[in-house]
Amino acid sequence: MSFVLCKLLFLVAATKTILACEPVNQLLSKICQSDVVFRGRPMSGASGISQDEEGRESHHGRVTFELIGTFYRNMAEEAHLVATTLDVHRTYTAMDNCDPAFLPWGSDTYLVLASYDHVLTVPACGHVIPFECIPQDLVLTC
Repeated sequence: MSFVLCKLLFLVAATKTILACEPVNQLLSKICQSDVVFRGRPMSGASGISQDEEGRESHHGRVTFELIGTFYRNMAEEAHLVATTLDVHRTYTAMDNCDPAFLPWGSDTYLVLASYDHVLTVPACGHVIPFECIPQDLVLTC
């Protein structure tokens, strides 16, 4: 029994260190469509699960990121950012075709691609990207 448990723990640990990075053209498209893009380190967070009348679950989360390096805002009216942290909200439902976890495993910093409408939000899938997946020679063309 302990051999099976050790094997299972090894597999879980191994899957947390493997990053699945998406193609650069998809990454660029997401960056260009986002209102706010920044590199951040997660500092704290909160989450909850709710259920509608039909029994469908929704996962709601908020993570506070410490800003690291460059901040990019893809909006007409440019604002000077004086904050050192940003709160980002996310909702996941069973209809979303991805992992319900807010932060992908295997990284301590992320590129966050958010929308802005009074609060920063990210879609359920693929908009909080481990920074190791960002090519160092990435050039924005939007």
